[in-house]
Amino acid sequence: MRPLTARLARTRRAALLLAAFVAALSLGAATQVNSQGSLRLIVTHTAPPLVPNSVMDLADSLGFYRREGLKVEIVHVQSTPLAIIALNLAYGDLANVSLSGAIQAAAQRAMKLRAIMSPDKTIPFLIASRQQVPSLKALEGLSLGIGGIGSLDYSMSRLVLRSLGVDAEKVRMVAVGEPHVRALSLSTGRIDATTMSTGVWNRFRSRPELKVLLSAEDYFRAAPALNKVIAVDEATLAAKRPAIERFITAIIKASRAFEAEPGVWVDAMAAARPDVPREELADLALSFRHNWSVNGGLDPARVGYSIEQHYREPDFQNMRRISIDEFLDIEPTAAVLARIGIIPGHDPNAP
Repeated sequence: MRPLTARLARTRRAALLLAAFVAALSLGAATQVNSQGSLRLIVTHTAPPLVPNSVMDLADSLGFYRREGLKVEIVHVQSTPLAIIALNLAYGDLANVSLSGAIQAAAQRAMKLRAIMSPDKTIPFLIASRQQVPSLKALEGLSLGIGGIGSLDYSMSRLVLRSLGVDAEKVRMVAVGEPHVRALSLSTGRIDATTMSTGVWNRFRSRPELKVLLSAEDYFRAAPALNKVIAVDEATLAAKRPAIERFITAIIKASRAFEAEPGVWVDAMAAARPDVPREELADLALSFRHNWSVNGGLDPARVGYSIEQHYREPDFQNMRRISIDEFLDIEPTAAVLARIGIIPGHDPNAP
């Protein structure tokens, strides 16, 4: 299997998606924001997701960026591969992408990409299926709905399946789109199973034709890897370091606010996602209570473990191996924590 970014760049579909993305943005190089008071953040969701990653959107609506003297424009794309392409073309300063995609981009030297923080250390994924699927092993020969090749759920689920003795090469991966679309496709029988967050599952768990094939707890135990990171090109990091440190400060302060008082997250999400019942948001907030990245979310030991796990995957077989020092830049977050302090006891980070 060819490396992910090269494979995407050579396909007509990727070219068409990118053209549509650029046209939708209506942006050119002349409009790129260079002010230290502004950043453009690329994300892979269209609405604040039902996971701690929502902190990026809510830090804007709740004024955390503004209080740090920063304006953040959020640019929405459909997947990590498109986010990395957009970052490489300078349509954003930062991107929230899967660890797998970021490693591949760095390994191929598509850009000098560095991971600087993680606003969501562990997305609580589970695998849901049709009732008639008897076991995880039975997915060999069946269809698993994914966001797309290279998406977070794709890379993480391959790690999980391999860890639990399932041959991922025998599972038919079907690109369906965003989590709620995958859940709808599952409920209508278009696919046999899919990965989704517990928040999305809560919207579909009452449907009798569906079941949890692998719980969120078992999913994490099978592959306790870091899911997503904020990635930035080295040149942008050097040029916009003060603004990037203010961004990190805002994310950490918002995360601390949500951990200290879950109702703050519930209120903000209720305003942003009126489609989700408030009681569901309240349940999720309690389950996230110790998942917030109150110290920046990057434990170097866990990053190193996660990199090693990804290099066992076929997509990484012939890829240049990168070191944690080449990939991880802990200095911006360390500088922020030196100013605002560390909350001890969880969310380990660099000293």
